[in-house]
Amino acid sequence: MKKIRPFFGIAARAGLVAAVFVGLFLFPAQAHADRTITSVTLNGASSVTVAPGATIAAAVNVTTDGSGSNARWRSTGWSISATAPGAVTCVDHPNHDGAGAYSETFSITAPTTSGTYNAYFIGYNNDSCSSGASATRTMTNAVIVTGAAPPTATTNAASAVTPYVATLNGTVSSNGASTAVSFEYGLTTSYGYSTTPSTSLADDAVNAAVSDDLFGLNCNTTFHYRVKATNSAGTAYGADQTFTTGACTAPFPATACAATRFNGDLGCTANDVNITDITLAPTGQQSSCVSGTPVTLDLDMTVNFSSPDRWDVGIFIANDGKLPTLLPANGGASSCSVAVLPIIPETGSYTFPDLDGLPQGTADTCGDGSGAINGGTGSGVKRMTGVTIPCYATPDSGGKLFVPFVVSWDNQKSPIGGICTSNQYPVPNTTSKCNAPLSSVPI
Repeated sequence: MKKIRPFFGIAARAGLVAAVFVGLFLFPAQAHADRTITSVTLNGASSVTVAPGATIAAAVNVTTDGSGSNARWRSTGWSISATAPGAVTCVDHPNHDGAGAYSETFSITAPTTSGTYNAYFIGYNNDSCSSGASATRTMTNAVIVTGAAPPTATTNAASAVTPYVATLNGTVSSNGASTAVSFEYGLTTSYGYSTTPSTSLADDAVNAAVSDDLFGLNCNTTFHYRVKATNSAGTAYGADQTFTTGACTAPFPATACAATRFNGDLGCTANDVNITDITLAPTGQQSSCVSGTPVTLDLDMTVNFSSPDRWDVGIFIANDGKLPTLLPANGGASSCSVAVLPIIPETGSYTFPDLDGLPQGTADTCGDGSGAINGGTGSGVKRMTGVTIPCYATPDSGGKLFVPFVVSWDNQKSPIGGICTSNQYPVPNTTSKCNAPLSSVPI
């Protein structure tokens, strides 16, 4: 038989449900106490417009409640980005360890790239932004970055290093303004030398590869270098790096003429150094020669300097009677007697100064000069012995023996010009850094 339940049973159940509901309403479970970021200002405002990489003062206001760790505010994480942060920069500020309202002001840094960004802040209950994170406070489009920032620069490893040549490399971002790039280099971290800015990056360049070549370096030498980048907002330097040039080898054959060493015909328009007189040395008795035959002589060459310092002077006399200022392919000399100026006493010669000093502790043994040498005369004699030239005269030599010569020099001291230790090293610094007037010897 089907049982019929009394009405009062149903009513009793309803009353029980109602009682449970009222009990839950009147006695709620305790909520999780937390830190709440109530407000943030940036440089005292709700948004800022700043230059790339600018420092911004963030004032963060937090309310804590509850007790124990739930009432603590000990650090704040922040991020400025276009999207919600995966990681934050942690600021370990003074601790606030009781329920209440607190404020902390600290510096944050704007991005280095122009654009509009959100600012994000999170409060934590420990000193390392790793526990008890609050809800993220988001300031939408609160940071506007405009204008240029100083460039960023990274020095990279040198490449194509030989005994006398190296390529310096770096990476540069222009950060909103066109940027000039160069490299500083030298024997120490004081550098002392710089390449001419040869690279100009557009204002939107990011991690652009830059490089510059160095020539005429000293062999077997360690050089320091770094990249330098400059724009309208400032200058940045890459970290110091080093490279070591290869083992020393003589750069040219001892009889190679000036044009061959320069690898091009020479203009020889300068007169910083010149040969003002060529005479037979008193060591020989040669007073005549047969036209068309070779003659071997000792010659005294009077070398004259104008006022500027000039280095690593070389004297080239063509053994075949052709011009040492032209390449052999262009009708020039193919073999020369080559001399450098002595810096230690030498029979029949003036002792010329060494104006290079001791770069890298290695002596430069090729003589230099200026208008101040030899008591201010600016002149000194270099004796060249055993010079062989063809016996012939030209219309301009007036029946005297024609001496086809050129004198060259470097207008930069070592280490830019490189160490000179024998007659295998002199070479004109440019096509004009030489002098080659018509010359003759009375014989």
